[in-house]
Amino acid sequence: MSRPDTASGPLAAARRAVLATTRAAAALAALVVAAMVLTITYDALARYLFAAPTDWAYPLNTAAVLGATVLAVPHLYATGGHIALDLIHRGMSPRARRVADLVTGAATALLGLAIAVTAARSAVLGITLGLTGAGTFSIPLWIPDLVLAVSGALLVAAALLFPAHPPPDGAPDVAALPGAGPTTDPDVGTGTGTTTDTLVTGAGHDDEGAGR
Repeated sequence: MSRPDTASGPLAAARRAVLATTRAAAALAALVVAAMVLTITYDALARYLFAAPTDWAYPLNTAAVLGATVLAVPHLYATGGHIALDLIHRGMSPRARRVADLVTGAATALLGLAIAVTAARSAVLGITLGLTGAGTFSIPLWIPDLVLAVSGALLVAAALLFPAHPPPDGAPDVAALPGAGPTTDPDVGTGTGTTTDTLVTGAGHDDEGAGR
């Protein structure tokens, strides 16, 4: 089923805005990974060919791993990119599945809120005290803290606006439901809260096939 272009209303607008933001964060995460590949390759060549390793590749890529991971999480949750283990959930009654999905969404939102608040406070402290990482190439600690804070806030928004799971087989396409984004982009996968798992096991949406 193709996606309609008629979705409107505050909820649909909020979903489109959040999804566009999480998509941008995920794209940034991909660029960070690409930069990691280049800098690690350069450092390896410099180390083994010229015996002149860099002092910045290791601390930069240590922070980049964290940044790439947390920047991608909100979009993966919103579009169902996480691995879903929902064998038990599929055996539940529809009401039990809805309850489980509510618990999943609430737990995810709580996790995002905890990350956002803790990281924001840590960023403020890092700026105030001028905290930096160890080593000759010291990264200001408020930078990774700020990335964590933004990612946590996006995760809260994704958990509140995008249900944890898609409809069961044979149910109407989620794209036809109110609030689905007016786009043909297959990233815009939303759900109706009828199957479950946690953020760790995955959010069960069909990222690539939600528009089918």
